[in-house]
Amino acid sequence: MVLLTVYQLDAFGNFTIGPDGSPVSNSCMVEVEVQDKIKPVCVSPGNVTVSCESFDPEPWAYGKPAVYDNCCLDTSKVYQGQCGLTHSVNYNLFDTLCNKGTITRTFRVYDCHGQQNQCTQRIIVNYEQDYFVKFPNDVIVTVCDGTGNYGEPSFYGKDCELLGVTFEDDVFTVLPDACLKIERTWKIINWCTYNPNAGCITVPTANPNATSNSPQNLPGPIVSACGTPAPWNPTIVSDRPGQPQTNFCTFYDANANCYIHKQIIKIIDTQKPTVTCPASPVEYCDLTVNDPLLWNQSYWWDPIVGQHDLCEGDAPLTITATDACSAPT
Repeated sequence: MVLLTVYQLDAFGNFTIGPDGSPVSNSCMVEVEVQDKIKPVCVSPGNVTVSCESFDPEPWAYGKPAVYDNCCLDTSKVYQGQCGLTHSVNYNLFDTLCNKGTITRTFRVYDCHGQQNQCTQRIIVNYEQDYFVKFPNDVIVTVCDGTGNYGEPSFYGKDCELLGVTFEDDVFTVLPDACLKIERTWKIINWCTYNPNAGCITVPTANPNATSNSPQNLPGPIVSACGTPAPWNPTIVSDRPGQPQTNFCTFYDANANCYIHKQIIKIIDTQKPTVTCPASPVEYCDLTVNDPLLWNQSYWWDPIVGQHDLCEGDAPLTITATDACSAPT
């Protein structure tokens, strides 16, 4: 209810005073219905562009909007302590495995009278590939442990990369300086950027010493950017005896499709194999029917059973040999 009072004024703009000493006036009352026709306001946080290396998967880390209304906000809807606000996230344009692409956040604000408004924020995550790799050392094995584990690549700066590491072995058994040589070819790919139709960077195996089994030939190379400080500084060594040194940063590429490197494993086996024989004597009873075409000659007479019948079935005799440097036989 609104009370309207009208006062009578004289020519000079002053209240006219009535006989009772009070201003001359009259009043009326009117019923007013207040309607909220103004939508609430939503001011989104600014769009953000970040590197995948510093990306925070929690959306609230990138701010929340400023919301207000001329009357009041709906207290039944709350996001991050802000009344009248709801929040949704769209990942359709975002690769959640590799952390790259665009995330769209939608904020919706509600007032007390059911009116609503919305605003959006885009989070653009740029992808970066910049990992370093140290390949395993070449190995000379004199005492095998049977695991076949001779080291594997290690990495630095693996943030957004989804790395796949595989190897294939070529085995050589005729050698002048070892019992066995394994050429283990490692392949490293980043599934986030890998193109199977593109080539790989081949990282050579360094042999600076002419003596094939020299310890100088064993360290696996580090492939990193030029000028990288220790302990991830790139390897600098001669590829071959008498050749100028090579800085392995020349094989580094921040956008490398894949790397290939061959690890040399030589096995000089000085351990004896283990042979497992069945307990002696091994007895086997042949219950097969005598073959008359085989055992009817006089010299096949069996004096023990008094007939022409000798063993002709398979005897299950098994001998197992194992060696820590090779597979069981």
